[in-house]
Amino acid sequence: MAPAWWVLARRTTGPVAVTQEMIERDRRRRTEEDRSLMEDPNTSARARRLYESLPYPDVLPPYQRTVLDSEQNLWVEEFRVSRTDPHEWSVFDEMGAWLGRVTLPEGLRVFEIGQGYVLGRTVDELGVERVEVHGLVKDQGCG
Repeated sequence: MAPAWWVLARRTTGPVAVTQEMIERDRRRRTEEDRSLMEDPNTSARARRLYESLPYPDVLPPYQRTVLDSEQNLWVEEFRVSRTDPHEWSVFDEMGAWLGRVTLPEGLRVFEIGQGYVLGRTVDELGVERVEVHGLVKDQGCG
């Protein structure tokens, strides 16, 4: 078996174009998150100009983050345009073969993936953090 850093993991997908809707949604999110800037008459016009001038790429990045689980499978989180998009992960075995996709709960920040579970944190609308453990059930024939 080759060392993990020599293994090529590949799943064929095409690039996803950045749309005007994605750009507008990102600008709205930034405006909402920076509410204090937008409410201040001294900074609101400058902040709006800054958001309007931000450059955006032509295509989305292929992934957001990666996690290695306890069985040496590589979990690759697909890039999410917004925080409310599903948490879709592609899972590859230690030799780089694609095992399948997993959708994790919205808002779950993954800390650890073990045999049969995902450990993570969520934050509710009041800012209260919760540690959560979600069970994993593998389909027949998966690694």
